[in-house]
Amino acid sequence: MLATSDQIVVTSAQLAVLAVGVVLVFRLFGSAAARHQFWSNCRLRNWPISGSYFVLLLAAIFLLGTFTQFVVGQLFSSVLQKSTQHEGLGIVIYGLGFHVPTLLVWPLLHLFRRRTRARQPSLEAIPLDVPFPKLSWGRVFLSALATLFMAFPVLALFNLVWLALLGGCGIKTEPQGLVAIFAHVKSTYLLITMVVVACVVAPLNEELIFRYALYRYGRRFHSIGAMVASSVFFALLHFNLAIFAPLLSFGCLLCLAYEKTGDIRVSIVTHALFNLSTIIGTLAGLPQTWWTLLLTNAPNPFFLSAKLRSSSW
Repeated sequence: MLATSDQIVVTSAQLAVLAVGVVLVFRLFGSAAARHQFWSNCRLRNWPISGSYFVLLLAAIFLLGTFTQFVVGQLFSSVLQKSTQHEGLGIVIYGLGFHVPTLLVWPLLHLFRRRTRARQPSLEAIPLDVPFPKLSWGRVFLSALATLFMAFPVLALFNLVWLALLGGCGIKTEPQGLVAIFAHVKSTYLLITMVVVACVVAPLNEELIFRYALYRYGRRFHSIGAMVASSVFFALLHFNLAIFAPLLSFGCLLCLAYEKTGDIRVSIVTHALFNLSTIIGTLAGLPQTWWTLLLTNAPNPFFLSAKLRSSSW
């Protein structure tokens, strides 16, 4: 754990980001004219993919991810049981078991579509990946930082309202045990691997699934509906009622970032930076607030084994 002075530094930085985020939110969405300007200058275009390929893509991702995560769980079950750091190790094993194989679906689908089109030229010509708009990496990081800053006040507001609503309904919520998991990791190599999975692998895969695939395909029918639907799935598949509304709002912000810039790299980098900020807050020993609760768990809670789910998540 970091020292108390580091807690002060991290908390001060988060409060500063929160203040800047409030300014940005009001500047971009505080008036009808600002909202009109935002929507009129969006760069994202509909994804030219047929419904059959879209269904094939999602089926391949979830079926392959379920299968490989189950296989990995069986192969390493004895290792996890014997390990004194089984929770941290589980984040790495289950995370890589789901994310790495499903990331391979994208190039495989690309090859499949190329061969299908070559055999039947009359079929709709559908590229796998519409090329990234010509945004420099500098613009990508600036846009991601702006989105991250706006996420802090938005998520804080949704978290307060949501927890008050749950409390008013008499619904008890349990925080995730992320502080304990990261705090008890003694191996530097394991901690670094956990950070890589949480801040590189998971954001890349999740943004491709929820924003690049679900949102971009659905926006051809209704942009707002696609934004809400993809964000609902994003929140539901984290299996934690306490963070459903904040995750829903975070998913919508990532959709807006993608919509505005037309570049999926912006939402990926935003997601990665947000996960990194929650890890820093966790390592600093900050209490479990909305930013530590909202860490997108590295193993991506899709289909986690019952044993891992029963531990202190």
